[in-house]
Amino acid sequence: MKIKWFILGFGAASVAIAVAAAVRHRCEGFSWPGGASAAVVLTYDDGLPSQMMNVVPALDQLGLKATFFLIDVPDSRLSAWRAIAKRGHEIGNHTRFHPCPTGYTPAVPGHFTDNYPVSEMIGEIGDQERRLAKIDGKPKHSFAAPCGNWISGGKDYLEPLRHTGMVTSGRGVAASSSAAQICRSSFDRMDVPGRVFAETSSAGRMIEYIEEAERNHGLAVLVFHGVGGDHSQTSLAAHDDLLRWLGQHQRDLWITTFSQATAAASKQATRPR
Repeated sequence: MKIKWFILGFGAASVAIAVAAAVRHRCEGFSWPGGASAAVVLTYDDGLPSQMMNVVPALDQLGLKATFFLIDVPDSRLSAWRAIAKRGHEIGNHTRFHPCPTGYTPAVPGHFTDNYPVSEMIGEIGDQERRLAKIDGKPKHSFAAPCGNWISGGKDYLEPLRHTGMVTSGRGVAASSSAAQICRSSFDRMDVPGRVFAETSSAGRMIEYIEEAERNHGLAVLVFHGVGGDHSQTSLAAHDDLLRWLGQHQRDLWITTFSQATAAASKQATRPR
């Protein structure tokens, strides 16, 4: 939901505050299990070594579950991801080759969405679904758009993907907390915004985003890549501080997987899609 700002001379600040407050008031939240004030989903993209080394042990120590959106998994790591899935973490689809627009870095050189027909993108997602089924045994998985991009070959592939029914839900990306605000009236299980933070972001910035979701009984989806290593990394200290804070607030927050959160929200959406 976009906020419209109006400049009316010296009254601009008060008008802006009033408009923002009105938008927040219209953002009807959800009822979460156990009366939780918000649902929190930790998502990790690309299946990176730092996630297996630094993230999974930390989550398991606190009893927290997360969602890992995987690209092509080497045979040498299949058993490790299978064990992670058996411990209750979610394995999600991030395509096989992570195709992105020119200017971004795909997992495999040459896989740019500028040259990907929609049919090829859908085919690659389907191929990855079959590969993931060999890891966790599930026929369908949630999906995260590589680079948060829903355009392939110059066309939107979100709707064609929705119509195939091959994935359970979808995650995009948002670079600000306001853009990542999820309301009952605007909820779309196939296009749920995840909040991306800069590499230098502290745990405090991430906690502020979660607390904003709490005020609306909303859904906070955080997006990570490398943690203490690899690319687009979050510092290990910031990540540990965030997990420690979440561990202390498990009575107030429903910390769950992407599929579980979107399934619960879909049942309450004003206009289910």
